[in-house]
Amino acid sequence: MSGQKNICLLGFPAEAENKLKSIINNFDSQNTYQWVPANDKNLDGVVINAGFLEAPQIQKYIKMISKPVVCAYGNVEGQELASHYGYQSVNWNEKSIDVRAWIDALLGETNNLSSDFKEEKKSDHLHSFKSQSSPNCTNNVNVTQSQYLDSEEVLDYIRDGVKGVYQATIGENITWVKPAEGVVFINYPRDKVPGFHEWQWKKIDERDIPASSRQLKIDLWLFESLWQSRIDGKKYIDTKNYFHLQRWPQPLSRQGRTEALRLAACTQAQPMNIESLKAKTNYPTESICRFLFATLYAGQMKAIKKVNEQDFAPKQVPVDEAKRAEKRSLLQRFRAKLGL
Repeated sequence: MSGQKNICLLGFPAEAENKLKSIINNFDSQNTYQWVPANDKNLDGVVINAGFLEAPQIQKYIKMISKPVVCAYGNVEGQELASHYGYQSVNWNEKSIDVRAWIDALLGETNNLSSDFKEEKKSDHLHSFKSQSSPNCTNNVNVTQSQYLDSEEVLDYIRDGVKGVYQATIGENITWVKPAEGVVFINYPRDKVPGFHEWQWKKIDERDIPASSRQLKIDLWLFESLWQSRIDGKKYIDTKNYFHLQRWPQPLSRQGRTEALRLAACTQAQPMNIESLKAKTNYPTESICRFLFATLYAGQMKAIKKVNEQDFAPKQVPVDEAKRAEKRSLLQRFRAKLGL
């Protein structure tokens, strides 16, 4: 059925995206295609980079949506993964290919599983590709895919200062994190830090960090990435606690900067809980919880279970009685001179 189709290209570098768009547009002249984000409400289908099929985030996303899913790959690793999971797939580097069945699967006109895949979907999609790979797959492919890490696991590594180097990738944006040394390196503008939920993580060798990358303090980057994310901060904090700012965050992006600085100012003078922050700022609970979560994990905020209001009341500075008498005497002399 012809018309406009809303398609998401998920996890591809810019060059691969352009190739896939050309393949689809050149082969299917009956439809017009709109390229949309993964959470678009009018989504018609998704093309996933096969190299990321083992990522927990991708598996959660596939289970969450009800739209057709197909894959594309640019190397042997991706081809093996697409074959393992049974999705229809194409090589974006091949110029002369028949993609009729692939596009039909993308638009839901045929089964999106490849013909040689068993009809029942396997329940072990999250199992290691290493244990399930074909005999022709090289050991390098297995090792590479098994290095992908869960984002929550990496978040704990960063918070605890675990020694090692962790690489995060989304499209062409790459971050290299060294938790034990408190620094990160990026290959993109510092005011364009993607949300933490978008990253694909793996552990690498320190020598893989390019000399051209930019260095940032880890708390600066971590706050920004968590603050710009869609993570539900409420799951990571005790909502009954009070929160007291220890160190000012430095929002890098204009998006959310005003809200972050106002919440920081509110929690600097004295500890506040979520209810008092909501009453004072009128911000949504979701935004407040994400700010508290981001500052806590970046080491900029302190959580307090109980608050003694007297400890945070304005302190009265005692005034020496002799100084008071001196001031009164001085005031009386001024009045006398002025004839008052």
